[in-house]
Amino acid sequence: MISLDRTTVPAVTFDRPHLHDQVLAHMTGLIAEGHWPAGTMLPAESDLAQQFKVSRTIVRECVRVLGSRGMLDVRQGRSLYVMPHAEWKITEPLSLLVRSDRASLLNWLEVRTLLEMDCADLAARRATDEECHLLDQTINPLALSEDDPAAYREIDIRFHLTIAKATHNPALARLLEAVIQPLREQLDERALTSQTRHASTEEHRAIAACMCDGDAAGTRAAMAAHLGRVADEIRQVLREEIPESADSVLSTPRVTGTHIAGTPERSAVQSRAETATQRGSTNR
Repeated sequence: MISLDRTTVPAVTFDRPHLHDQVLAHMTGLIAEGHWPAGTMLPAESDLAQQFKVSRTIVRECVRVLGSRGMLDVRQGRSLYVMPHAEWKITEPLSLLVRSDRASLLNWLEVRTLLEMDCADLAARRATDEECHLLDQTINPLALSEDDPAAYREIDIRFHLTIAKATHNPALARLLEAVIQPLREQLDERALTSQTRHASTEEHRAIAACMCDGDAAGTRAAMAAHLGRVADEIRQVLREEIPESADSVLSTPRVTGTHIAGTPERSAVQSRAETATQRGSTNR
């Protein structure tokens, strides 16, 4: 626990208009910039109100908002503590945006594809034996859940986040988590059937085989092939849902392992993905 000496906090004066927003921005800055580091016990709300020369109601509302963001540990009858970065809910606004922006589903899927191709590449280079074992453990449950959409989605998300965590870059894992959950919900609603889930399972098997072999190029290509097929299926569904005027969005070339689909390099990417699938099949 870190006790806070209030004299270390820079003095500040707030204008009356938009008082709440200014106090909230100031308190957020004190946490983000390290004036109030993780583990700091803050003064009581009444003391903060006196220090900032605002009402206790203003401070209480700011504390409530910071608590909802995971930046403060706010519990009834207990002192306020600053939370470590890992607890901050900074990806929630992004997740809400992806969930609500249904018209841009393919754009968000492209963002996810770019993220996951790099995650796959890095994970193949950095994954430990234990992380490979964790990834392998998701394959059979996937296959057994092909007729259970909710269970399949949960295991599928765990598979992809296991790869992101195997990059040993927590920022990548947090960013991907914010995008993947709402995208998978929309995918279940629109495109996934038992047949496509079976195809997806085999693609996951190929991705895992490449990653655990340390084949960065193959893992990247297998991930691109998997998400590229998903994009093609969603594109077909969206053609039936959106006006003809939006068809130009749907005809945008999709990302493959290293190039845009439709270029001469596409066959090389597909070849690596097919090799990954064959390798995965022999390990079953």
